[in-house]
Amino acid sequence: MTTTAEVTDLDVRPLERTLGGAVIGLDLHKELDGRTVAGLRAALLERKVLVFPEAHLDPAEIERFARYLGEPFADPSYPYGSIPENPYVVALGPSEPGHRPSSWHQGGTWKENPWFFELLQINVKPDVGGDTLWADLQAAYRDLSSPLRSYLGQLRAAHLRQVAEHDFLGPDAPTVDHPLILTHPETGEKGLYLTSRITHLLGLPKAESEAVLAFLRSHASHVNYQFRHRWTAGDLVVWDNRATWHYAVDDYGHDLRHGHKISIEGGDWRPA
Repeated sequence: MTTTAEVTDLDVRPLERTLGGAVIGLDLHKELDGRTVAGLRAALLERKVLVFPEAHLDPAEIERFARYLGEPFADPSYPYGSIPENPYVVALGPSEPGHRPSSWHQGGTWKENPWFFELLQINVKPDVGGDTLWADLQAAYRDLSSPLRSYLGQLRAAHLRQVAEHDFLGPDAPTVDHPLILTHPETGEKGLYLTSRITHLLGLPKAESEAVLAFLRSHASHVNYQFRHRWTAGDLVVWDNRATWHYAVDDYGHDLRHGHKISIEGGDWRPA
């Protein structure tokens, strides 16, 4: 894989062992040239999560940055509605305790062609709390034993579909299936493809499916694989949705926390 240093002189400072990088000194209010975009993509594939401290982008600038990475997702039926002035930018929060998506997940796995990347800028943050965690699903996969990796590579998982504005639960809930082990389409690295939206593993008895999923969720969210971002208002974070999963910590009560988010599609790509 091409490293950031081979493409550009971007200042990307590692934040954890295998993931997380702070991009220093890059003005995202200005248009980026092709060399810089290539360097950012290489850095994103290498570090999996990039932080742009206090970027303070407006919605149009967030969309422009997103388009350097791919095609922004827009769908009027998606329950987290876009803001009136931009069909691609989703308003995240403010929301009340108990109504926040606080679980380990990957974005868009309810689709046949899930998202490549996601971008989030927090504009207003609580005085204390409201952090976001990311965990490295490729590192978690590498640390599994060879026999277990071989077994998991044969499995597919049913992911709960998003239908209109509601999730339909129960035995007849619509699902889409994806492999439990994903080969990254750009780097060739293997990793777990894991989210809270998985209802069961195909072809396994219920008890065995639940046991395997419980183990993998515990393993892949271990602190050894985590990067924790403590937000400053205006921070922009971009992550590779094919290599990480994330968790928004719901520990800030009735304080305000809201921002803007864009998801990036990968054309007709399907997990494999």
